[in-house]
Amino acid sequence: IRLDLNICRIWSVYLKDLDDKLRKHDPPLTFDSSTVLTTVTTSGVVSTGSHGMKVGTSNLSEKVISFQIVTSDGKLHEFSDEIDPVEMSAARISLLGIIYKLTFKVEPMFNMIEKDSFPNLSDYWKAKNLKNDVLTCDSIEILYWPFNTPGLQEKNDKLWVKTYKRTDKDVTESQLEVKAASAFQSFGLKFGEHLYEYMAKHPECTPFMTNLLFNIGVNHERERILQAPDAIHYQ
Repeated sequence: IRLDLNICRIWSVYLKDLDDKLRKHDPPLTFDSSTVLTTVTTSGVVSTGSHGMKVGTSNLSEKVISFQIVTSDGKLHEFSDEIDPVEMSAARISLLGIIYKLTFKVEPMFNMIEKDSFPNLSDYWKAKNLKNDVLTCDSIEILYWPFNTPGLQEKNDKLWVKTYKRTDKDVTESQLEVKAASAFQSFGLKFGEHLYEYMAKHPECTPFMTNLLFNIGVNHERERILQAPDAIHYQ
């Protein structure tokens, strides 16, 4: 990983390692959009066109300034918009060969207000609400957890809405708190895996089990201020 101003040149690494390197830079750097997971590689994210949550950015591939790619003849080639924009578009969707090196555009570290809310589906799922959140938030995720209410009643069925907005305010959680929350979440995910295995064998328990997981691990409204990578990689 090599850093030069707002340019990051890397050989394929895990996103977690890249985030750590960018955070330790002086001054700290980051992406304004990325995938939720950090256990994936940069070249894998780019070659599959994996998306981020940012409203104005379709996927992480758009952050790539140049590629070095090994083609089927064993030769190393460089691609960029300056060299050939058409070939660069093909490189962004992994049509030309094996990605050897990537050059990303990064930016100074910033903080985000992360808000989790759980509105009733019947109240929230309207054009004016969706339009407002899309236009006023930097990033947004709208998720649906099956069987989140007992009895599958339409009137109290809920959505999980995560919104993100840039802010100049200081973070409200230390790195120690963020790491502790991540460790607790990992434990919860492993516990959930055992329940999913049980549900596969006893499908009649699915409504009860998924409702239990939702209320124990998800259904908690909160608002906090985090550094961008901590907010984006929330699980």
